[in-house]
Amino acid sequence: MQKAIGKLRAMSADEADEEERDWAEARDKALRDEITLLAVAREEGIEEGRKEGHKQGHKQGREQATRETARNLIQLGALSDAQIAQATGLTLAQVEAVHAGEPDA
Repeated sequence: MQKAIGKLRAMSADEADEEERDWAEARDKALRDEITLLAVAREEGIEEGRKEGHKQGHKQGREQATRETARNLIQLGALSDAQIAQATGLTLAQVEAVHAGEPDA
């Protein structure tokens, strides 16, 4: 009888150990999944930042080229500020600022 009780207790302990292992494995899997999700989100954020920076760089480059074109047209002296604004797409105030030599007008 004592052997039978001992076996029942051992079986109960084995079941409890198995349940604890299952919980530990589930917790470990959840932690690994969270780490993976955070790494993916980080990479996506970095890529989004690169794209935004690239777009911003292109925009600034186009604006700088337009101002440089306006400077060249001003130096030629053949066009009025209004005509330069029309040719470059700058506002009249922007052309006047370029004409006045203001940086990044």
